Amino acid sequence: MPQVRNRHGLQFTAAGDVASAAFDGAVMNYLSFSKDTGASLKALLAADPDMPMAQCLRGYFFMLMGVGALVGKARQDAQRLLAIEAQLNPRERLHARALDAWTNHSLGRATALWQQIATLHPRDVLAIKMAHFGHFYVGDSRNVRDGVAAVLDFWSPEDDAYSYLQSMYAFGLEECGNPWQAEAVGREALARQPSDPWGIHAVAHALEATGRTAEGVAWIDTMAGQWHGINNFRYHVAWHKALFRFESGDYTNALLDYDQIVYSDGATEYLDACNDASMLLRLELAGTDVGDRWRAVAAKVASRTEERVLAFADLHFVLALTSSPEPEHRELAQRMVGLMEAYAQSEAADAGLYRLAAVPAAKGLVAFRQGRHADAVQGLAEAAPHLYRVGGSHAQRDLFAGVRAEAAFRADRGAPDTLALLAARTRSHPHNRRGWTLYLDALEQCGDASAIAAARRRMTQT
Repeated sequence: MPQVRNRHGLQFTAAGDVASAAFDGAVMNYLSFSKDTGASLKALLAADPDMPMAQCLRGYFFMLMGVGALVGKARQDAQRLLAIEAQLNPRERLHARALDAWTNHSLGRATALWQQIATLHPRDVLAIKMAHFGHFYVGDSRNVRDGVAAVLDFWSPEDDAYSYLQSMYAFGLEECGNPWQAEAVGREALARQPSDPWGIHAVAHALEATGRTAEGVAWIDTMAGQWHGINNFRYHVAWHKALFRFESGDYTNALLDYDQIVYSDGATEYLDACNDASMLLRLELAGTDVGDRWRAVAAKVASRTEERVLAFADLHFVLALTSSPEPEHRELAQRMVGLMEAYAQSEAADAGLYRLAAVPAAKGLVAFRQGRHADAVQGLAEAAPHLYRVGGSHAQRDLFAGVRAEAAFRADRGAPDTLALLAARTRSHPHNRRGWTLYLDALEQCGDASAIAAARRRMTQT
């Protein structure tokens, strides 16, 4: 089969240069969260329907949607590629195997293969981006950072993808506890490419990690012209603005942001539902009346209880369903937890993370909604050491720590374990107003005047 090279010097099995250029265009649209990504993939397949990496990219895009019904289609692409594996070049073979692993419930194996490709071919920006995604959703923060750090020297600022690599690296720096450097690298990336949503997102994470909530709101607003026109990721950028409001204790405007820029009836991708459910729960726990909003979020995910594509999404689906006022939604939540338990006992490669983290956390969420607060604490405490494995950012996963703290407070606010949990939370999240409210109330319950005075001094210093 003919071989051509793309703009980054990679070899492709393809009919000609038109196909390789169309492939590059589709990948760049993916990096920039463009609304035209799907259209560019169709144009690529029209230009060369037999191009192996075009078929692989289609399979990746199917899987990135996080929809169970599309996994079978992605698996067909993987099987077609493996059937002609001998005709592929070595890099393409690794991509085909990565897609096959992913469609067979092993995101971890797929991620290892993507990182192997990036190591062998550091100019393969698709492999780098896929590895970044994979490390993120298996909870490997170190490699969210280091997977990109390992290849940056093979690129120059003149390369069209360089700023996107920088923004990935910035996000990894923040997830590894270096928000100040993350902010600097993210701003440098955006100076080169202002319309990079991942760079905007990385800087937002850095601002959140350093407790600069007012700056965070201003940042999202200032960059609005760059993120409003992108694909559904715009709802997650908007979620960060609402999160800044929430962290500062401005619950009224956080709910207003939810209604105006976070929630949309037409936003039905898994991340959309995660945004919706996590923000509603945070606000509700802080005492905000969220009205009947849970019903609509639960309706988005009611048909998705059997998918097992991402554990992170599954937990938010359970949360939405068990929070709905509709009895049928709550019954679906119970059924979904049962399906997750069955999956956790299967031979699937990802079964272990469900067994150790997703199932006990899901049980904890359901117990919390049922008012069984001690059971909720038990489930979420069991999951806590392993919860990083479900993926998501530290900011996103903090929701589960927040529910655990709330459940402990409601179960027995004066218990030593509760005080210890709440004290630690105010240390790790000193800018979270709700955490301080719970901790000070718990201290009042135990009546230790010196501890109360110390905590209040510390709160005023944050």
